[in-house]
Parts: sequence; structure tokens; C-alpha cells
Amino acid sequence: MREIEHGVSAPPTISVIVPVYNTEQYLRRCIDSVLAQTYQNFELLLIDDGSKDSSGAICDEYAAKDTHVKVFHKENGGVSDTRNYGLDLAQGEWITFVDSDDWLSKDYLDDLIRHTDSDLVIADFTVEGEKQWNEDLPVGKWQGNDLNRIIEGSIGIARITAPWCKLLRRALVGQIRFYTELTTQEDSLFMFRYLCVVQNIQIIAQKGYHYNRETIGSLSKSLEGNHVQFYDYLRLLEPIILDLQKRFEISRQKLIQHIMYGVMDKEKWYMINKKIGIRQIYEDLKKQRKQLLLQEFFRPKANAKRFNIFSTLFQHKCLCLLTIYVYVVTHFNREYF
Repeated sequence: MREIEHGVSAPPTISVIVPVYNTEQYLRRCIDSVLAQTYQNFELLLIDDGSKDSSGAICDEYAAKDTHVKVFHKENGGVSDTRNYGLDLAQGEWITFVDSDDWLSKDYLDDLIRHTDSDLVIADFTVEGEKQWNEDLPVGKWQGNDLNRIIEGSIGIARITAPWCKLLRRALVGQIRFYTELTTQEDSLFMFRYLCVVQNIQIIAQKGYHYNRETIGSLSKSLEGNHVQFYDYLRLLEPIILDLQKRFEISRQKLIQHIMYGVMDKEKWYMINKKIGIRQIYEDLKKQRKQLLLQEFFRPKANAKRFNIFSTLFQHKCLCLLTIYVYVVTHFNREYF
């Protein structure tokens, strides 16, 4: 993509991929924030995933008046399919993802593109509607053993697992794609696979990405989707953990602990929020008992922080007692591990 003229290389091009679906209320703010960037060597790919509101028309309106904007309309296939569509079309040397209900500070791309000597640039982000959000990562360029240490301690946090607030090298993305069979946690699997091919990471402190808390679905709805696909996620995660082990020389136990904390918290809160019946709890726990990753996660010596009634009963296969325990505490809105 770079053109050489009089011995000076053109600035690198960024492909900004925005999956769009029924966000007419926020879409103009998102697009305007991208077009207002101080760094202007980018293409903006608006991928309309079969929106039923005016989102598609808004995309077309911007494409007609700004050459940065390229619009593609497709049948509804979900956010993973839409992001993959954008990856297939991207022409930039670098890729960044923006959700259509979020927006960017004007220097966001400029802050990212300053670090093209790294394979992955990770910025901070602002959660709109949250008073506090702490996910500290050490600022700087990291590689070798130092990078291994940072990944070991941070692999499960949003600044690592989310596809947004990052700059990715398109040549390294290659054929890495989002899993279309999942509608939750699919972004973390994508990022884990990308991490396996990078040699260094640049972490910056800028909070130029604004994450829109207002559009997060209700707790019961979002966690129900997580619950339904919980076992598919674990199945896909298993081989990726093996790759992460090799790449970053991290013990399997530590990887499972850091990755599974957040996933299991969502599963736990689904059960508490829905107050599901005792038979359903029993069937879920029976499935969980068969999962190797969960067996390792609830191993007491490897997981001392979570060593309590749940992990003890889980480890000793006391399924009936475990079912009764979970049923009682969830119906009294208490945490069960």
C-alpha cells in the first residue's frame, strides 16, 4: 500500500472495520469520529449486516460524500461474520476494529500508528457510563521474556481479549478469523490466536476509544447467550491454550486460571440471575464435570483463591450435593464460588 516518491515512503494505511447492525441512534457519532481523525491515511469499511433500521442508508449517505468511506451490505450473519467480511476486504497495512455504537477521540489513530515497529498496539479505553474501570497494563514495548510475563498476568482482561482499542498488522492476521458459531467470547478466541503470531507488543496509555455502556443488553439476555454457547467455547479454547502455552512459555494451570475466571463469572451470574430449576442445574453441572478445562480450573491446589464449598464438591464429584448447594445459594442471590 505504500507509495515511494522522491525517496519518502507514504504513511501506512489503516483499515478501520466497523460492523453495523441496527445502531441508527449512535452510528453518525461513530462515523463522524472516524472521519475527524487527525491521522487521515485510512479506509473506513462500514459493513452493514442486514440492518432493519436506517443504519444502511446512513452508511450510504456518508459513502456518497467522503472517499474514505466504503460501504458493503450483506445478509445478517452476526458480528463475527461481519468482522470476517471486513477482514477479507481490508486493503490497509494495519487493521483496527470499532463497534458502531462506540466512538473515537480525534487523535486515536494517530496515537496507534506511531508504533508500527510493533506487531500489536494496545491502547486503553474509556467506558462511558462507568465511574471507574481499572485494567492497568505496563506502558512500553514488550518482547521476549518480558512479554511472556505480561501476557501471563493479563491474558484474561478486556484490554487483551477485546478486538477494539488495538492496531493489528494485516500481514500477521492472515487467515485468522472470528468463530462464526459463537456469539459470545468469540473475540477473545480471535485475539488469543493473533497473540500466538506476534513477536512484540506496544502498550500505550491513551484512552481514545470510547466504549458505549448504554447499549449493553440486559444482564439476563447477555448471560443467556453466554450460557447456551458455554461448552462450544470451551471446546474451541482447548487447542488455543496449547498454542498459548508454547508461544509464551506459560504453565497450563496459570493460563486456565486467568482465562476462565471471567468466563465462569458470567456462567455463575447467569444461574443466579435466572434462578433456574434444580433439574437444569444438575444437567449443567454434569456437563461441566466432563470438561477437562473446568476440572483443572477447580483443582484446589491450583486454584487456592477459589477453594471453597463449590470447588471441593466439584473436585470430589459430589454432584447431587453440589446441585442442592447451587440451587439454594442462587435462589438466595448469593455467589456459589
